[in-house]
Amino acid sequence: MLCSKTARAIYRAPNLPKMRMRIPDHASRLAEGAPGIAAVQAARVELEALGVPLGSDSTIDVLVQSVRDKRNDEQTRFLVWDRDVPARAIVRLAPKVFVVSVEFCAFEAAKEIDELELIEYYFELCSTYALPEGGGDYLDRPRPLTTVARLRTFFLSIPKGCHGRTKALRALRSVRDGARSPMETAMTMPMTVRKALGGLQICDLEMNRRVELSDQARTYTRRSYVVCDVHIRRGNQDVEYQGARHDEELQQAIDNERRHALQAMGFTIVEVNKEQLFNPVSFRRLMATIAGNAHIDLGGYPEGFAGRQEELRRFVIRRWTRGKGSTIDGSE
Repeated sequence: MLCSKTARAIYRAPNLPKMRMRIPDHASRLAEGAPGIAAVQAARVELEALGVPLGSDSTIDVLVQSVRDKRNDEQTRFLVWDRDVPARAIVRLAPKVFVVSVEFCAFEAAKEIDELELIEYYFELCSTYALPEGGGDYLDRPRPLTTVARLRTFFLSIPKGCHGRTKALRALRSVRDGARSPMETAMTMPMTVRKALGGLQICDLEMNRRVELSDQARTYTRRSYVVCDVHIRRGNQDVEYQGARHDEELQQAIDNERRHALQAMGFTIVEVNKEQLFNPVSFRRLMATIAGNAHIDLGGYPEGFAGRQEELRRFVIRRWTRGKGSTIDGSE
């Protein structure tokens, strides 16, 4: 029964198959005992086939029912789950090799990583991209592995008092379905994360919302509908990330048409580029603009909010600043 860090690596694997068989049919306990050495080796072979990076000295995480089921094994880390396993929370990978479900894996993550990283990870699970283990370019997924609603249902099925439950539910309040890239997540987190962690804590926010254009708005553009990267109901804001492709002349024309159509329907357009995320002063102005459009008074936010907001900015852009010749502020 693979779990924890190993399960997270599986759900980020480049060769992840469509896994349909879920067990058990109803909540029940894990079987007693730990897998033997041969079973662990079979699991490692399966992981390598999925594209999970495994060194000769790397360990895999295995779930067992009791502390008594642990054994000394340099290549295996045994974690205990002494409660009932929720229904359909285990997925079959191969004969005699199973992994906890995406939702169970997300719950386990709450025990091991801090809240900001957890929020970012939940965004990924509910997105159409995957961040490969060990770094590198992100992978496109055909569909999200789960949804915010499914995660919430699973977390609520865990008994109160279970370590990680409160943290998982609190982190999930900052997460939205439908991110299409890590940069979309980086742009959105400062708007949804709770105030104590430096976010604007905007609740009425939806990612990649489809907007059908009115008859009048259709006369301004070649399209019958548009998709907002981020839509905030307060202030009817469309927050759009402007990547490199938006510098192309044809795309600029399309963007102008889109902007005019949405403005005709009463939308407020906020355009975001990489500089606004990388530069601390530009970032503060951007967040102040979004807050102002939503009629949010930043003066009422907790003491020290500006410092925590800057920490949050640094966190969400850290993947693009590691190992580069510029500072995290975007200056040379």
